[in-house]
Amino acid sequence: MDMFPVRVLVETVRPQHCITCSHDGQPVVDTYAIVSGHTVLNQLVESVLNALGMPHLIAESRGKLLLEFY
Repeated sequence: MDMFPVRVLVETVRPQHCITCSHDGQPVVDTYAIVSGHTVLNQLVESVLNALGMPHLIAESRGKLLLEFY
């Protein structure tokens, strides 16, 4: 099974702010997670938070995907 690393930055954001436009989040975790190549993008946040032992954050979480190629 193919696996790939994903950089993960978990931040707290005040509820009244748009998560895609907020620049004042407080970092909680900045790390990498290894994700299965079979993980679909709409399940990526849930998969990563489960892998990091933070399933309690799933219900209130939103993802932001940034692709960088080197």
